[in-house]
Amino acid sequence: MADPLATSPVPAVSVPVEQRFELLGRIGAGNHGVVFRAKDRQLHRDVAIKRFSHFLADDERAMRRITREVGTLARVSHPHVVTVHDLVQMPDGDGEITPHLVMELVEGSSLRDLLVSHGPSLRSVIVVRSVLDGLAACHQAGILHLDIKPANVLVTKDGGVKIVDFGIARAASDATATIAGTPHYMPPEQYEGRVDERSDIYSVGCLLFECLTGSPPFEGTM
Repeated sequence: MADPLATSPVPAVSVPVEQRFELLGRIGAGNHGVVFRAKDRQLHRDVAIKRFSHFLADDERAMRRITREVGTLARVSHPHVVTVHDLVQMPDGDGEITPHLVMELVEGSSLRDLLVSHGPSLRSVIVVRSVLDGLAACHQAGILHLDIKPANVLVTKDGGVKIVDFGIARAASDATATIAGTPHYMPPEQYEGRVDERSDIYSVGCLLFECLTGSPPFEGTM
């Protein structure tokens, strides 16, 4: 006799990816792509979506690296690391199907913008400690950032800290045959492609210096 209390599972409603996300407006842009605020119609939540620049999206090697590192990062759960939800193929502004990275939406400002508007402060030193905590979790998972800088640290309205853009710098170097990272924050060995966890720690030291003085410790270009 069937259990009258038993119920059949309700199947999830799947929305085609091109219909699932509604772009609500641009949050920011950089060399690696444009970030939008978006509505996830399937899960009924706001998210951030990065649309990769064509030099990345069109480079098979770079996208393989991004896919691999995003897959690893998606398994990292830490309050100071932005949560990655998915990597999807959907139309870009020109109607071409390109990779888009779906992430947690962080309401706040970059540390770069805060340093510009408020200058150096002891409060920003507390942010650096959170960055170290987040990096430790990612290093344990085998993930290097390689582009720690104020623009890649977000500070929420309630003082929370999130590191963004893991794995993007190395993928960009694959696509452009250049060195991963930003010169002001890079250790010397990174110019030679020799990197490990200490490379990120060096960059955090440069970040701390800028938080205390208002400028990075070194000037440089590539």
